[in-house]
Amino acid sequence: MSYLVLARKYRPQLFEDVVGQAHVTRTLANAIEAERVAHAYLFCGPRGVGKTTAARILAKALNCAKGPSATPCNKCERCTEITDGRSFDVLEIDGASNRGIDEVRELRENTRYAAASGGYKVYIIDEVHMLTKEAFNALLKTLEEPPSHVIFVLATTDPFKLPATILSRVQRFDFARIATRDIAGHLKKLMKKEKIKADDDALALVARRAQGGLRDALSLMDQILSASEGKLDRPAVENLLGLVGEEFLFSLVDAIADQDAARTLSLLHETYTQGADLEEVAKGLTAHLRDLFILSVGSDLGDLVDASDTSLERYQEQTAKFNPETLSRLLDYAATASATLRRSENPRLTLELALADMARLSGLMPMSEIVERVLALEERLGGVPEASDSVAAKASPAKAKAAPAPKKAVTAPSAQPVRKKKDLELETPEPVVDRAPPKSVPVSAAQASSESSEAAPAGGAQKLTGTLWDACLESLKTKNIRLWGTLHGVKALIDEDSDSFQVKIGERQNALQREAFSDPKTVTLLESTLKEVGAPNPKVMLGDIQEGAVDPETKSPEDERGMGEVMKDEPIIQKVIDMFKGDVLP
Repeated sequence: MSYLVLARKYRPQLFEDVVGQAHVTRTLANAIEAERVAHAYLFCGPRGVGKTTAARILAKALNCAKGPSATPCNKCERCTEITDGRSFDVLEIDGASNRGIDEVRELRENTRYAAASGGYKVYIIDEVHMLTKEAFNALLKTLEEPPSHVIFVLATTDPFKLPATILSRVQRFDFARIATRDIAGHLKKLMKKEKIKADDDALALVARRAQGGLRDALSLMDQILSASEGKLDRPAVENLLGLVGEEFLFSLVDAIADQDAARTLSLLHETYTQGADLEEVAKGLTAHLRDLFILSVGSDLGDLVDASDTSLERYQEQTAKFNPETLSRLLDYAATASATLRRSENPRLTLELALADMARLSGLMPMSEIVERVLALEERLGGVPEASDSVAAKASPAKAKAAPAPKKAVTAPSAQPVRKKKDLELETPEPVVDRAPPKSVPVSAAQASSESSEAAPAGGAQKLTGTLWDACLESLKTKNIRLWGTLHGVKALIDEDSDSFQVKIGERQNALQREAFSDPKTVTLLESTLKEVGAPNPKVMLGDIQEGAVDPETKSPEDERGMGEVMKDEPIIQKVIDMFKGDVLP
């Protein structure tokens, strides 16, 4: 007797035997029991998931001598003929080789004749998407209104290639990929029937290799059983299928986590000299990193990882060595290398470069952490008050008005660029003041006069607001938190030439802040708030402030260098510059 492969020997004969497609088989069984069987069905899904098998069982259930019944007896002559593939009433047609209009015309002619057994005539057209446009058009009328004794079952792996006119005439059932655990459990049952000892890890590896197709898993088992001797274990299956060992993958990823590029290259050389396929190495590494990434996203996602309980614990331990962002980038490196190997003239060098880069990448600071630290640095730099702020805060507006400093021209050096910041804070220059005490005043009085002159506005017209403006913003926080968030950090200058307390906001803030100051409601709210904190007759407006103007006599070394040069001294900024080979703009 000739050998019968496992896929044919153990083909399901009942709806309940079909693995992983309960949503389809239950619906078909209910339709038969309720006598609501349609005249045309479309079974679509990946290869090897049971489309043709379900079509045969449907034909058997409709033509069984004891039926129609959802559970055919598999003993009557009609059932056995369908099982053996010799029934005249169940015709399986290959759409790839019978795709022309002539074959469809012949099929239409045959549908006029009644079934030989007196039941239903079932036409199973496999790979129906391969039919030509003319063949589909010829099939339309028959498919829409077939004879009462004819049922069509169309099967395809690519339903999107079917015309809409065909899809509208059939009931569609989508067959899903079979879960790895379900395939492994089915293989375990078959191995018991075959009286063959096999480890669960070995069967799980075969099921994972099948990628959701039970027929592929059974074909692999046939190959393994032909070459194996005795019990099947994981190393034997890995060797027979040419797969990369699990221990190798764990060791390779450990070396990447330790930033040991030399060890990664040594491990690759070792497995390469043993005859491993480099594409399989890249695929195995990609799948391994994918499992680590899934567990890093959520420790409760173990069901998404195709691994035994023992291996799952090792996966979780190794996941702790990485953060999700690093794993995501490592996975991207591995996937890119796997795709590049197929067209590379030197696959080994391509994979070696990828592994070396991955070992270096695992030691780099995640971009999210860099951004957080840079933002924290900017906030810290922007939040440090300048000397003029603290001095101006010591004197009240009334005292500053009573003792104005002598007017002095303020000029902006043409070669000095205006300093810029990336955050929302509007940078204001230090007011230029006359620090020389009057000659007729004693030394002690001169010191007091010096302090008063520092608080006076440059030119007698403008000065930096400290107490009142900050108090206004703090009060605004309780009134309108969104507006406070927009204006937080903005500094203002006041003009006291008139009796009113005029607050001038420079035009260098961002568009959102300019829009806020242009809103009459916002201006009214700010003026009322300034009045509440003690400002006399407050008036808020956009002003022409000479931003960036610095007195040459009071120019500091930091002003001379520019903000870009100053920021380069920060370790975090220097690390970002070194990483991206960039520079800080002035």
